[in-house]
Amino acid sequence: MTDNPHDEIIDVRLPRAEYDRLRVILERERTYNWITNRIHSTWIWVLGGGVVIFLTLYDRITEVVK
Repeated sequence: MTDNPHDEIIDVRLPRAEYDRLRVILERERTYNWITNRIHSTWIWVLGGGVVIFLTLYDRITEVVK
C-alpha cells in the first residue's frame, strides 16, 4: 500500500545499465524538484521582505520631507 493513490507498483525487466541510468535520472529529478521548491519558497520570503523594507523606507522618507 502506498501513501499516494496515483502510485502504482509495476514489474519491469531492464538490463543493469538501463536500471542504473534510470536510478540516476530519478535521483536528479528528486534533487531538481527539491531545489526548485526551495527557490520558490525562498523567493516569496525575499520578495515579501523587500516590499516591507520599501514601505518602511518610503514612510521614513515622507516623514523627513514633511
